[in-house]
Amino acid sequence: MASSLSQVKGVLIDISGTLQLQGSLTLNASSAINQLRKAGIQLRFVTNVTDETRSEITAKLHAAGIQAAEDEVYTSLQAAKAIVQESYFQPYCLLPFKAKQEVYTGASPDEPNAVVIGHSPEHLNYRCMNEAFRILFEKESKLIAVHKATYFKVPKGVMLGPGPFIEALESSTGKKALFVGKPEPTFFYSVLKDIQIIAAETVMIGDDVVADVLGAYKAGLQGILVKTGAYVRGDERHIQGKDYTFVAENFAHAAEMILTAKNKKSTIL
Repeated sequence: MASSLSQVKGVLIDISGTLQLQGSLTLNASSAINQLRKAGIQLRFVTNVTDETRSEITAKLHAAGIQAAEDEVYTSLQAAKAIVQESYFQPYCLLPFKAKQEVYTGASPDEPNAVVIGHSPEHLNYRCMNEAFRILFEKESKLIAVHKATYFKVPKGVMLGPGPFIEALESSTGKKALFVGKPEPTFFYSVLKDIQIIAAETVMIGDDVVADVLGAYKAGLQGILVKTGAYVRGDERHIQGKDYTFVAENFAHAAEMILTAKNKKSTIL
């Protein structure tokens, strides 16, 4: 399990609700990012968002005042891509076109041996679902889900997420989906492989106690819960008694906790 914040070499940063609130940066977030970089800490900006490409997310970070490289942004689509490449899958994708391009850039395969599913209203219809069912039912193939949200909040209320469609494919084919988004350990393992830092030396900073902090904790990372975004008073009770999980007022405070711990270690040495 993790050692302490003084050992941190890599920081995973949730974007929405942690780094940004309603499109604006949280207090002193830009300065905190610069200080972490100056300390030689590697960063990854992580999110479950699948309706925006890496380049689009990077552009939004730039517009908000965060200078992030495109390869520092890591989404559940990148986690799915890693699995597709490592296993040499030829996937049938139930994804919007630009999301599909993030996962698999080849032509649509004649003989797909995997199904990748995410939030894609134009594909979650009977024809496409039946094709996915056929691939999974008739072949030795894998069901990969970029996340399992059952619904989303939208300006006019709520809309159905991919979760129920994933469950339909699971129940009809008898195959369990491999989920690759937060809070699944698969996601965090994939980011760790990308950043090439061990779990014990990596901390996840996020506003969602389940998807961010507990998800990271189960994968062996340290976690800092921030009291912004999705945070609800009392969420910290879920991590009480769990070693190497912490609580901060906001992202800048979380960064300060890390840098203070590292500075104390340097002073002692």
